[in-house]
Amino acid sequence: YQKYLSFLRTRVEMGEQVYVVVPAVLENEEQDILNLEFVLKKYKEYFPDLIIEGLHGQMKNDLKNQSIQNFMKGKTQILISTSVIEVGINNPNATIMAILNPDRFGLSSLHQMRGRVGRGQKPGFCFLVNDKKVSATAMERQKVIEKSTDGFVIADEDLRLRGEGNLFGKEQSGSPTANLLVNIFEKPELLQWADEDARVIHNDYPKLFRKLTSYFSADDKVTKTI
Repeated sequence: YQKYLSFLRTRVEMGEQVYVVVPAVLENEEQDILNLEFVLKKYKEYFPDLIIEGLHGQMKNDLKNQSIQNFMKGKTQILISTSVIEVGINNPNATIMAILNPDRFGLSSLHQMRGRVGRGQKPGFCFLVNDKKVSATAMERQKVIEKSTDGFVIADEDLRLRGEGNLFGKEQSGSPTANLLVNIFEKPELLQWADEDARVIHNDYPKLFRKLTSYFSADDKVTKTI
């Protein structure tokens, strides 16, 4: 961890700027995660001579805009923020993205936040900082970010790791049953063919399409095996 902090200082002394992203604004007793209030205090202790500010979505608009402008103009050297900086901020002088508790973010969010740096002539660096041991699945997800910068590859891996959820229910992740007729990761072409056939039926035979979808969605033999 000291090497990481030393690297931050070195890059700041070179005139570059740093994003440090946290998953929460305030401490929550029910969740063991780092929060902006705590991290902002700690980083000011780590770097008492640097200008460090906080940014989160719950701030009043004028304060939020001021914090963003200070960072954009180079007045703030380290910006401690929530994922509010994921899109819409372009500071070519920011070269380091440090994401704390990365297991609390989706792969797409990690990929987006990583894209905030390395946008100018200077190289960008991204750190995924775990302050405690994480599960094997969480580590596997983080290795996806480490190994690929292709958004499509990352999205596929995210779907594979999270599971496709329940196509006929509300679950947005996980595998709803072990009795699946087909695994869309192993046979993606079947999903494509089914989609093409469904579009043809929908466009050419709308009444039949409504009848079929109503029939199959009410059949447990279908909903429990897809």
